[in-house]
Amino acid sequence: MSKLFRRWGSLHAKLLRTILASFVAGIAVAAVILLFVVNNITRTNMIDGLSVTAKIIANRSAASLIFIDQQSAKANLASTKGRQSIEHLCLYDAVGFLFAGFSTNNIELLCEETTTPVSDVSVSSLAGKILVVIPVIEQSELLGHLTLEANTRNLEKDQRVLSAILLLSLFVSLIVAYILGSRLVKRSLVPLEALYNTSSIIAKNTLSEERAEKISNDEVGRLVDVFNLMLNNLASENKALIYSETRFRTLSENAPIGVFLKNEKGEYEYTNSRWSEITGLDSSNSDSFTSFIDGEDRGKYKIAMDSVLECVHTEVIEYRFQNPNIGSRMLMEYMTPVDDHVGRKCFIGSLLDVTELKVAQFELEKLAFYDPLTQLPNRRFFRDHLELAIVRAQKEGKKIAMYMTDLDDFKKVNDSLGHDVGDELLIKIANRLRGTLFEGDVVSRMGGDEFMILLDDVEDPTRLDSASQRLIEALQATVTSGTQSVQVSGSVGMAIYPTDACTPDELIRFADMALYNAKELGGNHVSYYSHELDLKIKARVRLEQKLRQALIEEKLEVYIQPQYHAQTRKLIWGEALVRWRDREDGMISPEMFIHLAEETGLIYQVGDFVFDRVLVLLSENGEQLSALGMQGIAVNLSAKQFYAPKFAEVIAGKFKAAGVEPSLIEFEITESMVMDDIDDAISVMESLRRLGCRLSIDDFGTGYSSLSYLKRFPITSLKIDRSFIKDIPEDKNDIEISCAIIALAHSLGLSVVAEGVETDEQANLLASYDCEFLQGFYFDRPMPISELLERAGKG
Repeated sequence: MSKLFRRWGSLHAKLLRTILASFVAGIAVAAVILLFVVNNITRTNMIDGLSVTAKIIANRSAASLIFIDQQSAKANLASTKGRQSIEHLCLYDAVGFLFAGFSTNNIELLCEETTTPVSDVSVSSLAGKILVVIPVIEQSELLGHLTLEANTRNLEKDQRVLSAILLLSLFVSLIVAYILGSRLVKRSLVPLEALYNTSSIIAKNTLSEERAEKISNDEVGRLVDVFNLMLNNLASENKALIYSETRFRTLSENAPIGVFLKNEKGEYEYTNSRWSEITGLDSSNSDSFTSFIDGEDRGKYKIAMDSVLECVHTEVIEYRFQNPNIGSRMLMEYMTPVDDHVGRKCFIGSLLDVTELKVAQFELEKLAFYDPLTQLPNRRFFRDHLELAIVRAQKEGKKIAMYMTDLDDFKKVNDSLGHDVGDELLIKIANRLRGTLFEGDVVSRMGGDEFMILLDDVEDPTRLDSASQRLIEALQATVTSGTQSVQVSGSVGMAIYPTDACTPDELIRFADMALYNAKELGGNHVSYYSHELDLKIKARVRLEQKLRQALIEEKLEVYIQPQYHAQTRKLIWGEALVRWRDREDGMISPEMFIHLAEETGLIYQVGDFVFDRVLVLLSENGEQLSALGMQGIAVNLSAKQFYAPKFAEVIAGKFKAAGVEPSLIEFEITESMVMDDIDDAISVMESLRRLGCRLSIDDFGTGYSSLSYLKRFPITSLKIDRSFIKDIPEDKNDIEISCAIIALAHSLGLSVVAEGVETDEQANLLASYDCEFLQGFYFDRPMPISELLERAGKG
């Protein structure tokens, strides 16, 4: 029984407390009512007795007042000497003068010499006293009045005695109720003990045939029936589950494909023998599977795995797999999510070796779509790809660029050095062109010495300029055969979809026209069909020159945009932003010159300018900023700054020279910046953290960072990109994304800053989801340092 009480102690105690509490409450209410009634009856009786005594004394005093006999009056008053409760008796004549007085029990007489005549009987109680006033009337004539004052000590004593008796009765009753209630509860819990013992046996062995014994037909008995029925159902389901698992293992072990089960972290919980044959791994080292996936495909694999979990659908992915034990393989994997309905997700899937199939497919594609000399895609492939690229660009609202190139002196090579040397030159040029392009771009040989290049997503004009320059350089070569050598160069023409053309034929024709124009200009030249694009490139050169001059003349400015605590709405931090006001063009957007600075390498000077200005601000005006509530300033870092040699050492030197604590600075870095080289990025971040600086991932959610890497980053906060804030609360998807980022950050022990907050509704919504800090035009626009310091001075 003691074991039962230990497990059911809380129920036992609750039932017993309920019984005792109900009993005590009932007794207490009855006692209070009894005290109240007895007190009222006793007091009423006492007042009635005092009133009768006062009336008798008043009637006897009438003769004394008529004959002005004070001695008889005092004797009459003294007749109350035996009454312990009466303290004072005062007899007044008709005009209110004291006629006679008497006090009992050696109490000093307290009668006023004069008082107002009284013609009515009155009784009053105050401060443990009862005062009775009786008029003395003889044949309807008011002769005077009598006041009788008595104490209530005996009454209060009787009340205390009664209270003690009731309290003692309550205590005795409570003990009796406890003993009886405890026994009742123990008897009531006996059937539950049997139920508990059966549960313990089933918990140790879910297949046990043990069932609870039904002791009574009451509510507990019905509970036992339901419990036994539940155990029978569970036993049946367990047997079916064991049978199903046996069938699954038999099928999977004899399947001709690899079968696996892994959890949401990517850890394998089951693999069949065929899976081990395909991968060259066994169950002991299956968790290292992803390390054998080719580096270029590893990111796609992680994205596919995340997509399966997020979208709850089957994903098919092909990837290259390189294991020294089996060599290089091409694998195809089917992944399907499985939810166990308890919040745990996992993958079940199959694995196939499609190496031979891919080799055969590749050979067929080469024959149909590739140029046999250069191994580049041929005209047919390029034309089909161009049509698809235009459809995709139209759907996504993007631009694509079409380049056509031609060697300026190729005929001279064939004529003077022979066609074999010409073929070698074409192969060399093809390799160079292929090396100048990025993933997603396509280079094709159209025939002869003509090549076509398709650049995908060219919203940034600077990319066109850069690609054009690389193409021109790739087309320049020196061809030597024996003692003869020929210098060759190339011309480039370009057209853009949809700016210049909207169909494949028009785009090719316009690019060809631009190429013709480039050759007309003397070769070794790039010609753009779009005159507007040409103007943009010229404007870029102009802007670069202006930026260089602005850096020399220190025309850039540092603005500070405050960050506020979401709950208290108090200023807590700030972000440093660079601004450029040109004499001719006015305020130039940072989106224009920051990217240009990164392209030209001027970002180092821009970054140093901003950081040095922030250090000067903190060094010279730290107290004013602190009084304003600003605990530090965030500074944005570009990729080139972040990966600069000895960056952390240079920063440490600047801190020391300025006399500024590193904890006052938070460096903001973007997702894409740190994903290019994870290990180097972590090393730089750890160096900055050792200095004492804070680190934040800026524009979080717009990049492609892996969560497995995110948890390794020694960062202190995440910054939600303004693109997810601007449409809330109307856009429910943005709300869900913002909430997910906040929850993710908090699970990693990070704080969250939301930028782009422009309304009170956005601020309240983000605060309700525990976003710690807010930044945006709703609170403050970026302001010059002078304005910030002016505000600090006013504060």
